[in-house]
Amino acid sequence: MRGLRGFGLHRALTNLGFPELCMPEAVSVKVTRKILRELKPKVIAFERRDFTPEIIGLAKEAGMGVFVDRLGEQDTPERWKEAMEWGATGIQTDHPGELVAMLLGKGPITWPCG
Repeated sequence: MRGLRGFGLHRALTNLGFPELCMPEAVSVKVTRKILRELKPKVIAFERRDFTPEIIGLAKEAGMGVFVDRLGEQDTPERWKEAMEWGATGIQTDHPGELVAMLLGKGPITWPCG
């Protein structure tokens, strides 16, 4: 199961005193429940396909941070706003300056940014 391979790394980092250095991928409801039960991370990573209300709800209910990839076609101001509305606490983007400007309310953002 793809989402379970990283458990060894997370456990090793936790044993070394650095659990915050590993961010497991949500993958599915089943994997997310296992992550929450066994690893208890501070943050869970999401891709487009697993960024669903049900999985987001599990993470938020457990008090986890929700970091979502918004790259490629998903890397737009509209998708950033949508991610925040759905509960993202972190967004991975190829346009960090434009995302920060939007977050700080520094005027309208036009697309493409740059």
